[in-house]
Amino acid sequence: HWAVGPDQIANPRTKAGTGQLEEPFPGTAFFELFQKFDFYDNTSGTVTVVQIDAVRLPKELLYIPALLLLGLITSLQRRRQTVPAF
Repeated sequence: HWAVGPDQIANPRTKAGTGQLEEPFPGTAFFELFQKFDFYDNTSGTVTVVQIDAVRLPKELLYIPALLLLGLITSLQRRRQTVPAF
């Protein structure tokens, strides 16, 4: 399965609730991706699912709780310290 957004499908044409894909031009981003499809076969294939990326928070936000946890552990361990490290 390939996750391709609806705005990224090459040349969609609709008729009777279905879509038809045309072969992408060489040199485009989808030329290599769609090499497994036979666009000139007598039997047409069916695209059953089109998936798009979910809207997510940036992964860099995970650094905030990690740094807070590191600060908490550091502050708790300073109480156990008998000889200063610095």
